[in-house]
Amino acid sequence: MTLPSGGYPSGSINKPDGTGISAHSQKTQAQWKAEQTGAMSSSYEGNYWAKMVSNMFGGFLGGIGMFISQFFAGIFGGGSGGGGFLDLVGGFLGVKNDVKQVREVEVPRLDNRIDNIEVGGGASAQRASFFQDGTWTKPAGYTRHVVKIIGGASGGGRGVGSNGAEGGYAGGCNEYEFFDSDLPSSVACTIGLGGAGGSSDGAAGGVGGTSTFGPFGAAGGGLPTDFGFGEKTRQLRGGRGGSNRNDLPATSGSGHGYANGGTAGKPDGSGNPGGNGNRPTPETLAEYGTGGGGGALRSGAGNGGRGGNGAVPGGPGGGGGGYSAFGVTGNGGNGAPGAIFITSYK
Repeated sequence: MTLPSGGYPSGSINKPDGTGISAHSQKTQAQWKAEQTGAMSSSYEGNYWAKMVSNMFGGFLGGIGMFISQFFAGIFGGGSGGGGFLDLVGGFLGVKNDVKQVREVEVPRLDNRIDNIEVGGGASAQRASFFQDGTWTKPAGYTRHVVKIIGGASGGGRGVGSNGAEGGYAGGCNEYEFFDSDLPSSVACTIGLGGAGGSSDGAAGGVGGTSTFGPFGAAGGGLPTDFGFGEKTRQLRGGRGGSNRNDLPATSGSGHGYANGGTAGKPDGSGNPGGNGNRPTPETLAEYGTGGGGGALRSGAGNGGRGGNGAVPGGPGGGGGGYSAFGVTGNGGNGAPGAIFITSYK
């Protein structure tokens, strides 16, 4: 059968060129096998050699690319392995780099609050707690008011080389008692800020700020070398950073009966940061926070541990740890802001 154009449709039994179904049916099994395996062999051999060449040169070039990538990552830092040679040099020169330094965490603030508290014998009182600047409004129906003022603490220091630094000092504390008629209807409360931890070699921690209850009372901020002024000051210190010289390990921050101090950076030689100080329990107490722990010494190459932050209110920062070689000393922890507690009794 032919088409109107004179050609043959697909599937025609007989074609002049011998490619019709009839011609294919007359082929022997050996001819079929030779045709099929020949085409397959030719295709396979061509792909095989092409793939072998591609794999050889692709693997070779890929290996060179990986080597170059790893080489430059090792020099300039980056990748999953952390810092590179320049990080090491930067540490040796005392340059702060993001890979090695522990991120500095600010001391958390607490919101101002008013609580009803038990004072024994079934009696109750109202306590206004100020952790940020604010205005106290005298509550109605109370006859006397006890005001406890705590200043901001100083930050921990940063040492030099293998020497860890000393921790900061607690803010001062004073207490005052007033009859209701002694005070106006409202009093401004100003909270002393905590001092920042030392962040350059040999730098002491920053000074804490003074807290004031209007013109009626105040408590001083902690100093780099002494406690803040006040007759009721707790002798709380931030922990000392670990030192290679004299083989002194890091120490914990000072605590008291209501909260433990921040833990020392452990283990010795790890360069781990000191733990942050702790708030008293329960939090309605008119009481100090505790000191941050000292950062651990770093043995071998690497940076000393950062001092822990002091806890609100008035907790001092821990000192930074030293290092043995190719690193930087740890920064000091931040001192905590102070607070004012006004407890009103009927």
